[in-house]
Amino acid sequence: MRNGFTLLLKRAQTDKRMFVLALLLGILPVIADPSQKIWHTEPSPLLLQELQDSARQSHLGGEMGLAVYSVRYQRFEAEWNDTDRFESSFCNVHDKEAVCDGVPQQPNKTALALAHLARPPYGSDSIKSLARRLACGGKPCAVSNENFILKKSKPTDSLLELDGYVFAADGDTLAVAMERRGSQGDHEAASSLMDSLFSQTTHWYNKERPSEERASALLSSPGTPSSYIERLRYFSRALMGTPYSLGPTGEGRYGAIEPLPIADLNHFDCVTYIESAVGLALSQKSSDLIPAILPIRYHGDTLSYATRNHFFVGDWLGNNPARFRILRFPGDTVAHKTLYKGKLLAAKGLPSPSPDPVADIPYLPYDKALQLAGNWPLGKQLVGVAFVTHIEGLDVTHTGFVDGESGKPVLRHASELKGKVVEQDFKEYLESRRGKCAGVLFFEFLPPPGGA
Repeated sequence: MRNGFTLLLKRAQTDKRMFVLALLLGILPVIADPSQKIWHTEPSPLLLQELQDSARQSHLGGEMGLAVYSVRYQRFEAEWNDTDRFESSFCNVHDKEAVCDGVPQQPNKTALALAHLARPPYGSDSIKSLARRLACGGKPCAVSNENFILKKSKPTDSLLELDGYVFAADGDTLAVAMERRGSQGDHEAASSLMDSLFSQTTHWYNKERPSEERASALLSSPGTPSSYIERLRYFSRALMGTPYSLGPTGEGRYGAIEPLPIADLNHFDCVTYIESAVGLALSQKSSDLIPAILPIRYHGDTLSYATRNHFFVGDWLGNNPARFRILRFPGDTVAHKTLYKGKLLAAKGLPSPSPDPVADIPYLPYDKALQLAGNWPLGKQLVGVAFVTHIEGLDVTHTGFVDGESGKPVLRHASELKGKVVEQDFKEYLESRRGKCAGVLFFEFLPPPGGA
């Protein structure tokens, strides 16, 4: 990025598997899988806010500029001081080299050049080369692991530069360019700040990585069943003991309100436990998990807090008729409840629907549900259960699986009281809910088209 700065993008001969993995994670999935639903997304403003806050809290002098560019979406995800603090200059690709002229270089121009090199026909050569051999006095100076590759210049009073790629958990590749000038001689602090900002960026795009690793281990376990319902039973058991956490997931990298991981297999509340078990049952490999969960958790074609299925019966079950079917029993009744969706969205500063939606909730009143639990009519089936509430504006307060495989119904659920995913005798649990719920609703898990 200094005058004549050149990223040497030659084929490397060194066989280092982590860089091959980085290539696979970062480049190959850029082409969308046509079998998966395409979601409309927007970059979250919270990433830039986090980076700006960290830079300002450092109390370093000088000026900072940065740019983060998504190769998959071909858009900037974060830009700061690209045009008003740094000189306009030009980066181009020539014979597999990125040449940027101008002092100091605008970060957005550099990010665009790096992004260009991450796409065909340069992709394989450029990523491997950046990982293994960058221009640092003729010696390799890239720092990397499976989540990122970065190169940082030697700091001077006038300029400190950092360039690299972040490999996101969802398969995207992010081109990152940062510039800092005028740090008043505090080179070590300026260098440490740049490292911290790059680390924050890497984490932002890899929140789901721990869950991806657990999904990979679960899906590769020997003896995993092949049929959908048996896989659902298997994974619902495999997740037992996982700690309880209320609201552990959000919209991930796209989250403008709740940027928590889209999938978290290491913490569950009652709904995300069921979502995760269903997602695993529908998956053959770890990268299938999030695409399997998204159509269950969101309606429409936009991934956002507003389109999340917040209400269990009115949204989650109601918007997924191909996945779930409510069971009806003799003696059940139907409640017509207004769901306070407007209040929920307004609390987050979002437009409210008018009027609030009304949900029809078929359920067995409490006493009849208790009788059914003592004389279980569904044999060894695995079904879902939701506990209907008297609370105005809300449909249910808890959910889980009821498994009859042992000969009597067992509730398998993420329990706030127990602090983890546990099994309990269903009738005993229902007796403990006397006076706290209006009744229960049962639902079936429908196999995917063509599945068993």
